[in-house]
Amino acid sequence: MLGEARLAEIEMIDKWVAASKHNLRYFTQFKLVWEICELVKPESHIDIEEAWEKFKKMAKRGKGPAAIINMICQIVKAPTLIT
Repeated sequence: MLGEARLAEIEMIDKWVAASKHNLRYFTQFKLVWEICELVKPESHIDIEEAWEKFKKMAKRGKGPAAIINMICQIVKAPTLIT
């Protein structure tokens, strides 16, 4: 999404996404998160490391994409988009 992946990495992601409907859905939801974040520019300074740690903890605890999207919206002080 940043355009920094090597060809081998892109191929791995493409294979993973194509492997199952679940993977496609998961990737699509996180791509949506990325696009939302691109549209909503923060007005305040965000501690990127702290936000990344929160994201990793939520993902590790099995929180779904909706919970993670809402967490990101809180960080950037945007309205909650998914309930």
